[in-house]
Formats: sequence, structure tokens, C-alpha cells
Amino acid sequence: MRNKMIVSGLLACGLLASSMALSAVAEEKSEKADKANLKEQATVSKSEAKKLALAEVKKRGLHHARIKEAELEKEKGLVIWSFDISTRGTKDITEVQVDAKTGSVVSVTTESARDEAKEKQGGKEKEDDEKNEKK
Repeated sequence: MRNKMIVSGLLACGLLASSMALSAVAEEKSEKADKANLKEQATVSKSEAKKLALAEVKKRGLHHARIKEAELEKEKGLVIWSFDISTRGTKDITEVQVDAKTGSVVSVTTESARDEAKEKQGGKEKEDDEKNEKK
């Protein structure tokens, strides 16, 4: 009797683990499809958008700019290239968003290193919430 319970428990755990693995694979495929869809919609290349973002930062008097992170995303109904840019002499991050269809600069915001860390953590929590929502 005890052996049957142990075997049943192990089988249940195995089924749960395989179900979670299949869900993760399906979600990864969905994310890849979403990114491919965004790339199809973008008429401005990443390198073009990068030049525009760096020019915008330079125009604002920030020199020795380096792109820390670049991402194609959909935000507020727009497909945008989002760049996190660091500059020498400050720990602040300047986020420049470039419309991936028109090439116009949509927004420029400056975040402290602390704010950037919070945003990354919040983004991770948001992703987790979206994953749970899909289930």
C-alpha cells in the first residue's frame, strides 16, 4: 500500500514537471513569434535607430555615450526601438525610444541607476505576471 502511494506521488510529480516544461517551450516559441512579428513591422533598422538615439543624446550635451541595451518592443501602440544609454561621468541611464516605422524620436528619459534597477526588477515581475495570466 505504501509503495503504491510513493509510486503514485512520483508519477504525479513527473507529470507535473513535464507539463511545466512543455508550457515553457510553448511560451518561448510564442515570444520568438512576437519578436519576429515586431521585426516585420519595423521599417527602421536597429543600426539606423541606434544612430538616431546617439545623435539625440549628443544633441542634449551628453558625450561619450554607449548603448548598454537595445530592444525592439511595442509600447503604447507603437513599435519602437528602445535604447538604454550610459554616458561617462554619470551613473544615470538615458533611455531613448525611436519609432521603428518612422525613425522619429518618441521619448527621451533619464533614470538614475537605482531607478533602472527597480525597472528591471519590475519588468521581471511583470513578465512573471504575464506568464501566470496566460496559464
